[in-house]
Amino acid sequence: AGLGRRPIGWDEVLHEDMPDLVVQNWRGVTTRDRARNRNLNCIVSAPYYLDLHYAADMYYQYDPGAPQDQLVALEDEHQADFRLRHVATGIDWTRQWREGAEALTGNGEVLGAEACLWSELIDSDLLMVRLFSRLPAVAERLWRNPGDTRDADVEAMYHRLTDVLDRAPFDLAARQVEKLLGLGLQPDQAALVMLLEPVKWYGRLLGEAALAARIAGSEMPQARPYQVDTPLNRIVDYIAPESLSARQLRFADEEVWQQSARNWLGFDLDGFPVGVRPAIAALQTFAEFILSADAKQAAPDVYGPHGEYVLAPVHAWMMHAR
Repeated sequence: AGLGRRPIGWDEVLHEDMPDLVVQNWRGVTTRDRARNRNLNCIVSAPYYLDLHYAADMYYQYDPGAPQDQLVALEDEHQADFRLRHVATGIDWTRQWREGAEALTGNGEVLGAEACLWSELIDSDLLMVRLFSRLPAVAERLWRNPGDTRDADVEAMYHRLTDVLDRAPFDLAARQVEKLLGLGLQPDQAALVMLLEPVKWYGRLLGEAALAARIAGSEMPQARPYQVDTPLNRIVDYIAPESLSARQLRFADEEVWQQSARNWLGFDLDGFPVGVRPAIAALQTFAEFILSADAKQAAPDVYGPHGEYVLAPVHAWMMHAR
């Protein structure tokens, strides 16, 4: 401050004796208004953590200037989303951040928002797929003009997103295929594993033991599966956080679904690296269901996680069946 600058601090700086800072809100949506009630300006980061591997539509729904109750309801809705059910208990750990939530009475402004990407599981080979697979959707959300109502049409957003990601310099699908072929997969195998997604939230980074310890409040002594020198060169590293090819299946007709299922059953598990085989086996179980089930039968509970993977086609089927 003595140099004529205004510091920015993560929202842990919120304190009655805090000087005039800009507060960066990251611990859930409620610290935004706690800062504004102290007449401090705020940058919103909480809903836009790209390293959580959420789908683009989840990030896209958050308006950084929306009323707090709407944002809290959206957090609850996303925790209950089928795609996050395997980490819902872990997300529950974050509800402590709502303690001390305040109704907005102050005059602090929302200056803008930031999409965050922590890089523990990213290197230069992975950056484009991890960052830009969802960032254009966040950018559209944050840069739009006042009164723009495009957020009401998520499908139109995905149309724009996939159009962008198919082009240079993003080339999202081509980048994934190149890396997967480099692992020794054949093109049809690469297309298959691109129907998978990494587990969500911090499930992969923490691992099962540390995740359970965090929920119990005693995480620090627990070893994590990834260290700074762990190679990031497996299928789970190269696939996108959201499978756009799986998402397209929700709009396919029954013939396409059944042909896809027959294709999935035609793969030999032994042709895949060991770590991904449980996920492929579960996908084949799901394929058998597609080929044998009538429309009223419930799908098998095979979404996952299977090691570090979940099966994106299961959610696509659920949306398709509606």
